[in-house]
Amino acid sequence: MGLYIRDGIWWMSYTSERRRFRETTGQKSKKRAEALYHKVIVEVNEGKGKKRLPGEVRTFAELAAKYEAEVFRES
Repeated sequence: MGLYIRDGIWWMSYTSERRRFRETTGQKSKKRAEALYHKVIVEVNEGKGKKRLPGEVRTFAELAAKYEAEVFRES
């Protein structure tokens, strides 16, 4: 896993919960791409970086919690 360049833009590849993800960093600078990559890896290792694959099912409880957090958040 790691960083690689494609068409002048740095991309990252990593695994989360036994799934492989590949996504763009959106950076042309290798140093900025490395910083973003390390940030994502830390989030994944702390359990904050959980991602869903397209078409993956969400439970009603997850949707309700998201709705509540967005609509009733304190300002």
